[in-house]
Amino acid sequence: MENIRARFIARGRRPPLQTGFVAALAVIALLVALQPAAAADGQEQEMKPSPCCFSNPSYDRICQVQPAPDETCASILAYLNNPLSTGKTYCDNTRVRGGWVQVDCNQAPDQQSAGPAQPSQSR
Repeated sequence: MENIRARFIARGRRPPLQTGFVAALAVIALLVALQPAAAADGQEQEMKPSPCCFSNPSYDRICQVQPAPDETCASILAYLNNPLSTGKTYCDNTRVRGGWVQVDCNQAPDQQSAGPAQPSQSR
């Protein structure tokens, strides 16, 4: 056995058994590495909340907001209706406070803002 191995090494090649073993380990490692990523993507899509839409007579279109994980439509609506709230960029960073109501996001899609507002961080 040692004599066969010495011949492969002298030619600059690995023995076939060693090459196959290394290839099998590489394939297994690749499959293991890809599986958690695919599972995480599926869980992230399932946990992503639906967008919230709001309307206000002083705002010229429907405001669509994608809630952050720690937010709800109710908390965003409370923020928009609080005259002292500052620090978030909902509805194109509008300063309109008070008079906001939650509406169905499928209502008047041609009046919605250009895209869903991203949740902002409080400072």
